[in-house]
Amino acid sequence: IFKQYKEMYLFVYSTQTKRKIIQYTLILHFCRSAQTGTQNPIMTDRIIFNHLLDGVKDVDTFNFILNSQKDIKSVIEKEMEQSEQELEKRIQQFETTEINLSSVLQHLLLRRWKLDNPKKNGGSTTSVGQWSSWKWFEVISYIFEQYQGNLPSVINEMLLKDIRSYLNEKLSKWDLFFLTPCLNYLSLFPTNNTSGIKLSNHFEKGECPEWKGDDLDKKLISVLKTDLRIRELNVIAPKYSEEYVIDLLIVQKDRKLSQSILECLFSQDKNCWEVMFIVFQADFEQWRKHLEKLNTLGVFEEGETGSSFLNQFQNNTEFIKLVKSSENFLAFLAFMQQQKMIWKNDYQLLTTVENCYGQVDYCEPVVSRLIDILWNELHLENQSINNKVNKITKNLLKKGIITFKNLVGQNPPFTQVCFILYLYTCWSHSFLDLCLNQTDTTCLFLFAFDILQNNKIQEKYKNWLKWWNQKEQRDKKEIIKKFKTMSNEEFGKWLSNECKWKYHITKDDVDSIRFSIIAYLEFINQDNTEEKVNQLYDLLFLLAHVMVGEIKKEIKMKELTFKELLRQSYCCLEATDFQKINDENLKIHLVDMKDNILESDRDVEKEFESNEPLFKIRWTPIIGKTKKIKNALIVMIAISEYEDNDKWCNLESVKDEDITNFKYIFEQELNYKFVCNEKPKMNKEDVQEFIDKLFIDFKLRRNLNNYDAFIMIISGHGDENDVLVTSEGDTMSINGIRASFDCNEMKSFRDCPKIFIIDVCRGNNTPHATDSTKTRGKKEKKQSNVHNDNGFLMIWSTTKGYKVGDLSLFSKSMKNIIVAKYKTYPLSQMLREIREDIKNKGSGEWYCVESQDTADYEIIFQQKKSV
Repeated sequence: IFKQYKEMYLFVYSTQTKRKIIQYTLILHFCRSAQTGTQNPIMTDRIIFNHLLDGVKDVDTFNFILNSQKDIKSVIEKEMEQSEQELEKRIQQFETTEINLSSVLQHLLLRRWKLDNPKKNGGSTTSVGQWSSWKWFEVISYIFEQYQGNLPSVINEMLLKDIRSYLNEKLSKWDLFFLTPCLNYLSLFPTNNTSGIKLSNHFEKGECPEWKGDDLDKKLISVLKTDLRIRELNVIAPKYSEEYVIDLLIVQKDRKLSQSILECLFSQDKNCWEVMFIVFQADFEQWRKHLEKLNTLGVFEEGETGSSFLNQFQNNTEFIKLVKSSENFLAFLAFMQQQKMIWKNDYQLLTTVENCYGQVDYCEPVVSRLIDILWNELHLENQSINNKVNKITKNLLKKGIITFKNLVGQNPPFTQVCFILYLYTCWSHSFLDLCLNQTDTTCLFLFAFDILQNNKIQEKYKNWLKWWNQKEQRDKKEIIKKFKTMSNEEFGKWLSNECKWKYHITKDDVDSIRFSIIAYLEFINQDNTEEKVNQLYDLLFLLAHVMVGEIKKEIKMKELTFKELLRQSYCCLEATDFQKINDENLKIHLVDMKDNILESDRDVEKEFESNEPLFKIRWTPIIGKTKKIKNALIVMIAISEYEDNDKWCNLESVKDEDITNFKYIFEQELNYKFVCNEKPKMNKEDVQEFIDKLFIDFKLRRNLNNYDAFIMIISGHGDENDVLVTSEGDTMSINGIRASFDCNEMKSFRDCPKIFIIDVCRGNNTPHATDSTKTRGKKEKKQSNVHNDNGFLMIWSTTKGYKVGDLSLFSKSMKNIIVAKYKTYPLSQMLREIREDIKNKGSGEWYCVESQDTADYEIIFQQKKSV
């Protein structure tokens, strides 16, 4: 029996999986029979036990043994009780040898048997211990490389059970850090996972002794990198290893280690930084505490750590959005000025401000603080810094005038005439000189916030202007003389303590009096007062230009709104334009010079941030129901090489141009998912397998990727039967291919557009063209049936019965028209323009674009936003 047993063992592992399991069942049968026929049953039990463990090579054998262990339950129980020394030997081998799938599964099986078969009658149970935290990490890393996101459920369940048991032990913070990727990997299953485990609670309770082992930097980096890769999968409620590593580094007190880990952390993908500000958000007190702890370790003295932090603060778009509110931005400004180990000089601080301020909510506290930092706290003698300060200030002024004009509207209050003079009482002369040199920003932002929005301040300045006007000419001369000869401080003391009006003047009134004097000197007492006032009022109108066709027209807007821009644009139209609107049932769209449609006040404001705002009028047909495509799946079947070139010539333009053109439209411009066959030669079976694989790879049956349209492009040879000719000369019905994606086959796409773009010959008739032009087909027959399936749009490069040239005119024209027009035109109108474009091209007679539409809506392409 033992001889047979050994022979069968060898035979089992030389067969296919299904037969292997059948033979395994026979082995168990013979082995159980052998127990009663041998003189040494203990030896037989051990052979069976060891054979079961050693036979675990993969998931199939692992599953088989789990399902069959009840047949030899007594054998397992005896061996678990009597073979403690041998089991310990197996465990020690696992700790020291290289990890592989077989050893991992064997260890899991041993632990399962240990837990299921404890010793019942006194004594110590067989010890099959837990892996160490680092061994856990090594095991999960190995399994992750083997299975990625397809971990078998049986392994997942056993690992979950073991890791939950391990978390009940007293673990250090180091242990928990090593376990973080493990918990994330075991959170992939939607139901049975580790998402409910609160790692932060365990981490808070865990101790954190100084690490005494070797290669700590390599271990930490390995954990961080693996965790980032695992989190790229669909992890439920992920845990972030980055969140805990800083606390560990602070305890370790090793400067080089800290530098190495942090440099690794910031060199990884953006998820690392996302975690940092997910944890701290705009709590800059927490940022300060952690950075100061790192600074005590000296991590900012050498290496790239400081510059890595600086780069993220300066350029990370998500962080810039985080400080968009005025409150957060003001806190960030204060934080920057404190953190000298990151912002080591004025230029770095100024660059950060330059990258952030444009997104910040525009209000008086933010503007005042920025101006204060720019002009009072930086070293302006440095020319490069001075240039940046001027640039930022000019942009602030430009944004200020737009905000001011929106607030003022058509009825500006009295004090705007003197506003520029008010600045003299508040800011440095260098700043004022810059303001006064900006001819388009005379009415500046501070007025809108400091005067217009504050009635008390406005009334105060009016009163002091009235006070000044009531003074006799002799008194005015005395005050002006003092004002011109004294410093600001001396003049203030004179007003408060020495002049004859001192009992009516307080310290708070000094600025208002200075304002009144400047207004008198600069405006009221000058011959050109009316001219200056008119200049100020002219600034209340916003100048822009609108392109109507090729003609550029100036408009003056009274307020910065989309409604006002639309009204002014209609005023630019001629009688012929209105006739065109009526005859062709059109409406106008306003677009910027990049053809982006303007729809809101914010869109208009952004354009006015440029020096010369310029808009275009686009004519758009008035259409009814629409479907906007934002996330389409594009599939292209392109066959360019054929076996029988006497019958079917190779199509070089398919390979060289068509694929490139369609890929440019849908992948590069619209940012949709684009899939195409890799090889230019495809037999009928290849095409069928390619289509079948689409349903699996992109989860089309249930549309788990949330596609909102399906577009298939077919390019190759064809004939009058509306077929695709495959490389060996066989044919596939295009209607049959289309039927594979109809509402019955893809119910989840029932309400989604399904567009088929077909560029093949449909017959043998040859248009008037040169004989040298290659064609994409060979014969002629009847027209195909009408397609009645809902939501389909079939686009053919030619009509029934005709050949089509191998010229790529169809794909080129589609690329040019769609890329230029999709932002403002529906697909139906673009198809009409594609027909016209092809007609006007050389060799255009080879094409006659035909479309068959069963959709009851217009289709509009929109560019998919990147994640």
